[in-house]
Amino acid sequence: MTRLLLIALLLAGCSSKDSQAPAATPTKTTTRKQSVITVASVEKVHVSAGFEVVTNGQKQVVYDGVLVHVVGLNSMEFAPTSGPSPSFVLGSTVAKIIVHPLANMGEAKVLAPLPPATSPDTSLTSTPTGTEVTLWISPKGVVATRLDAAGMERERQQALATGYWSSFSRPSPSAPSRQVQTVRELEFAVQPQTLSSEQCRQEFGKECGVMLNTRLGPLTCGSCPQPKVCTSENMCCTPKTCADYPNTSDAMVPDGCGGSIYCNNAPCPVITPYRCCDGSCSRDKMCPGIACDPKDPPPAESE
Repeated sequence: MTRLLLIALLLAGCSSKDSQAPAATPTKTTTRKQSVITVASVEKVHVSAGFEVVTNGQKQVVYDGVLVHVVGLNSMEFAPTSGPSPSFVLGSTVAKIIVHPLANMGEAKVLAPLPPATSPDTSLTSTPTGTEVTLWISPKGVVATRLDAAGMERERQQALATGYWSSFSRPSPSAPSRQVQTVRELEFAVQPQTLSSEQCRQEFGKECGVMLNTRLGPLTCGSCPQPKVCTSENMCCTPKTCADYPNTSDAMVPDGCGGSIYCNNAPCPVITPYRCCDGSCSRDKMCPGIACDPKDPPPAESE
């Protein structure tokens, strides 16, 4: 009887402890709709002068970032109509738009801080290959730079639920970084720029054509005024004509600008004095296959 009483007391004690234990906090999950946008590429960037971003309503200057190429956007959602345009947000930081989707047929390039290897941010999750990062888009009319942490999380969950998000892996620590001095230099580097011939001459000592590798990225320097042509050295050049090669008979000659021209302006022999339209010489004015009259022979020189 005593043994049964002891067992009953022990069971009662365990039941009391279980009833006092705090209930487990349920894990908050967000239902993600299939993404309607895509991250096409990610590149590490180091900006020597730094660039300003806004995280949960607070400004900060960072130096290392990622340049994210986003495709599949509806460019008209970014049109300058009533209300602020959508913002690109990496985690809880509003990214800087480097290439605007409205000007690039629904493709954008945005600059955001380099995600840390580990982060308490709910939009960063540890993966076997590194850190998976979620880039999302705030709805039109919402000023993302003014949102605090709670507001940012609310809009993030809304973006995940509507498909306005895309994930990518954090670049490897050993991956090279594009080195630029300023954000402006990065803007020049990732989208072709057009300068006037005078601007190209002042900046690079060139006058025309396309230059792919400059400190500002790809550049177009325009065309040369007629009759000049653009050489392979991106300089304007006045080409020579057959008038610069008198007495040249049936030959290709250099035009002085990297090209060549065909000249046949030597006097015709006495036995074939007529110049045909194709440059050949004929005994008479009948030039077979040529649909024009040959030139008369030059007048005989008076003695």
